[in-house]
Amino acid sequence: MVGTHVTRVHRSTGGFLDPHSRMRQEDANDGSASTVVVVITNRKHPKFPEVVAAIERELPGSPLWIVRDGRTRGEARDLAIHRAKGAGLAFIVFVDDDFVLRTGWWTTVKTYLENSEVALVWGYNFDATGSRPLWIEWLHKHRRRVGYREFLAQEFKFRGGCHDTVIRLSAWPDWLHIPPSLHYYEDKFILKAIEAMGYRAVVADTGGDHYDTNTYGAREMYRLFHYDRLVNPERLFPLRRMKGVLFTPAAVLFTVMATHQLTQSVRDVVLQRVFYNLVSLIYHADGVDAEMGYEPFSLQVETERLRRELGLDIARYLTECEPMTEYLKEKLAPYRYGTGYGVLTLNEADTLYGLVRVLRPQVIVETGSASGVSSLAMSLAQKANGGGLLVAIDLPQPVFTGAANDPQRHPVSFGKASGWLMTDYPADLNYRIILGDAMLELPKVLKEYGDVGLFFHDSLHTYDHQLFEYEAAWPYTGAIASDDVWANHAFRDFVQRHHAIAVEGRRMGIALRLKR
Repeated sequence: MVGTHVTRVHRSTGGFLDPHSRMRQEDANDGSASTVVVVITNRKHPKFPEVVAAIERELPGSPLWIVRDGRTRGEARDLAIHRAKGAGLAFIVFVDDDFVLRTGWWTTVKTYLENSEVALVWGYNFDATGSRPLWIEWLHKHRRRVGYREFLAQEFKFRGGCHDTVIRLSAWPDWLHIPPSLHYYEDKFILKAIEAMGYRAVVADTGGDHYDTNTYGAREMYRLFHYDRLVNPERLFPLRRMKGVLFTPAAVLFTVMATHQLTQSVRDVVLQRVFYNLVSLIYHADGVDAEMGYEPFSLQVETERLRRELGLDIARYLTECEPMTEYLKEKLAPYRYGTGYGVLTLNEADTLYGLVRVLRPQVIVETGSASGVSSLAMSLAQKANGGGLLVAIDLPQPVFTGAANDPQRHPVSFGKASGWLMTDYPADLNYRIILGDAMLELPKVLKEYGDVGLFFHDSLHTYDHQLFEYEAAWPYTGAIASDDVWANHAFRDFVQRHHAIAVEGRRMGIALRLKR
């Protein structure tokens, strides 16, 4: 391989010890190359020579590290990321040992990396083997489902991917480590961690050919089921799994059409579809967590960021949120729930609860109460602190009388009043709801109470309105939390203007000043 440095990293030794390597250990630490390519493997895949040739074609001269994955892929990827950071490199590229990059891959990817807000770029993993493209296109044609490319993009946004993934190393802090227990879904942890750090992950208009020759036995499928219970409970909905069992004959047909191997096709489908789906039906997980925006990986990273960057240790209070979480699941179950329907996620509710427990504000002012998920979390935290008052400002809610299955159905507009989750909660909470426009009501409320321990924005998410609310509240408070900071640059501009210390996550931002 002319011009490409190859280093083999062995987990057991923790060093660059391959005597046949053409890259010396000191070369790996001089920071001269901006990008390193990492291939994690524990097998001799027949396509591996093509994988390496494609890497050299796309990234000539970049060092190539071959990492033996040891116990788990999570452990191997974490080792590679921190080695690359220690070497002073700018980017790390993960390429699977069965994935051949297409021509022009790096040229396309670089255009996305010119945006400093993008910290992860993933290219499409086009199936070179298997039946997936056939049945996805059949569903697209006959059932009006998404096409093949759209399916791959949705799959990445749901669970991540490291087939051909570039990570901006400056976005990955030294303290962040992939849990070594993750052999599956370490790619989802990487995706959620990047988003929790306030950066963007994008799907590039490029990719490569995925020559997946893995055959999974019963042990591997049960292991995957175990990870799904922990990480992706929505995949285990009984109705979804039942559909999977019923689709088995069609899956066998498509697999035979793609591979021309009847015996192997039947074996793979039985193990990967029938066995997995039946086990899921017997031991199905509660998928409500996933629908309501509970992402343990994101919460883990965001909680640690608050501790390290703002000195706010909220983790010790999160176990107190369990009764609130169960209440929210029960109350919101009849309604279509999700992050796109104007309701705070469980991750954010837990974060707000912990934030109030740590800051101990006597008065909290909130705009945009809606159903009252955020209001309930903060009011319960005040109660646990020994008392306080929450003042919520919200627009009067119009009554929506559409069908129960209408995709726009929302509990606030379906005959429910603002903050109804607090009203229905079986405990005495000290709160006040003001119906009106925040542009008019917020200045009056701030002036009335004077000293506000925490201000939380979740009303109109436009640049001008968000900035108005931040600026109005800042003279009265030293702590601002805001939902949907990704909508525009208002939160970031406000923080820079006032030299506040802040953490900006995937959805929520928190800004503090040390002295008022």
